[in-house]
Amino acid sequence: MDAHQELLKQQIRWQSLRSFNITIVSSFVFFFLIGIAQSYTLFDSSPTFTAPIVVPVLVLLLCTATLYVIVKEMDDLAHRIAPITTVVLTLFVTINSHFQEQTYLNSFLYLVLLLPLFYSYLLAYNTRYLIANNVFLLLCYIFASILGNTDPLVFLFNSAFLLTLCYLTIYTQFRANKSHNNQSLSNFEKNSIMSKKSSRYLNSIVHDIRQPLSSLSLYSHLLEKKLTDTQHLQLAQSIKHSSEELERWISSLLDLSRLDSNAITPTITEFKLSSALVPIIQKYQQQALLKGINFSTRLPDITVKGDIRLITSIIDVLLSNAMVHGSQDKNAHILLSARHYQKQAKIQVWNQGEEIESSIFETLFDEVAQAENPLNNKTKGIGLGLAIAQRKAHLCNTSIEAKTNKKGSCFSLMLDTGLKPQKRKELKELSNQCLNCKILLIDDDQGILMALSMLLESWGYNVDCADTAEEGLAKYSAAEYDLVISDFRLPNQKTGLDVLKKIKNGTPSILLTGEADPEKLKEVKESSKSLDYMILNKPVKPASLRSMLKQLL
Repeated sequence: MDAHQELLKQQIRWQSLRSFNITIVSSFVFFFLIGIAQSYTLFDSSPTFTAPIVVPVLVLLLCTATLYVIVKEMDDLAHRIAPITTVVLTLFVTINSHFQEQTYLNSFLYLVLLLPLFYSYLLAYNTRYLIANNVFLLLCYIFASILGNTDPLVFLFNSAFLLTLCYLTIYTQFRANKSHNNQSLSNFEKNSIMSKKSSRYLNSIVHDIRQPLSSLSLYSHLLEKKLTDTQHLQLAQSIKHSSEELERWISSLLDLSRLDSNAITPTITEFKLSSALVPIIQKYQQQALLKGINFSTRLPDITVKGDIRLITSIIDVLLSNAMVHGSQDKNAHILLSARHYQKQAKIQVWNQGEEIESSIFETLFDEVAQAENPLNNKTKGIGLGLAIAQRKAHLCNTSIEAKTNKKGSCFSLMLDTGLKPQKRKELKELSNQCLNCKILLIDDDQGILMALSMLLESWGYNVDCADTAEEGLAKYSAAEYDLVISDFRLPNQKTGLDVLKKIKNGTPSILLTGEADPEKLKEVKESSKSLDYMILNKPVKPASLRSMLKQLL
């Protein structure tokens, strides 16, 4: 367990001792109140304090402040004040002993013998503070004893007692922390095992759900293109919209699971921002056109550093948020902009609309608060988009900042700029020759196989289908194909990688995957470098597939 986790466990233990600390500090306050009243009034008695009155008054105020922050559970402030309080208390013993007369010196120094016990509670959140404070206490006692000419036998007895008590309090705290940490580590290991099992179970469920969902998405797209009757067309569009919403919800839950299990590792590269955002911009231009919203961009030639996959998904969420929650009035404005700012690139998404309520604005990036918010409109999503986007931004060493007013809202993030802009890969236009291309499609899900083949044939391609790796390779050997599209998971313990490894070099290929397991996704991504194929995630989006076909054929 690292130092940060150990410190956190000590702080949790300190919180469990709150009632003891309140009692201890209250006794200090009571002691100084009585001491000040007895020492600096007209009572005819030997004074407890002989230092100037300002000294015990200041110590009293500090003890009172410490008591207040502990009672009010202002723990961060209490952790900063407590060491100061203990040091001042120790110094006061020294100062008061120095001003004491010999007849009172030894009796007053006995008060210091209880301080290590009190400090072991007050400084239970940090062992290093306790060690330093006990060493300082010993030095102060020695200093006061020398100035006060303490009897040697009394000095030796008190020193031995004080040293023993200091050692016992430190040893006890070490042992308590070790026991607590061992128990916490055991619980952590158990939770980690359960978390991994839950993650694998969730990944398997997500993969199985994505299979029929991909079929549903493709069929609804085909149905929408073929229907001309307005009533039936609206019904098909409703089915398509519902499938897209379901896919977004599943993706959000999967992203949250990956983030919680630290399964997302950013790959930092330099890329041209405007080129990376082309597909996203095109998607929201179409949505804005249908809604009558003015969507504009201001993207200069800026190269940025970051994980291109995470950054584009973050901006996708911000644009979706603006499109869904911004003003729905005709001619409302949404702006995506980027500019150089303080040697970085500042990306902003502006939208017109109502001001975000303060109660909602404070928890925009809190997934728990958003998921439990009864005011969320579930037709606009499950409220996790911004929270997940913020966590992805943190992985890229940045954060999303939000501001809102009566005119609308703005979300922005800062990225480091790169030095070498990448050349944009130009897309090929579809030609008449490509429309007669022959494609081999391999997938063990009959629903996806049929829907995808129908979609490709509607675009003018010739398609042959296979539902196993063996059948696919047999067909590939018997004929010439311009493109191979294969699913990752295939029957008989085969994968799409087994197929793509055996096809002729130079034949373009696309690997379909609905995988949610980070290890398998990593395998797919790493293999694409050597086998030179493109990856298309399920549910298959027709626009994404067509964009790939433009690049490959």
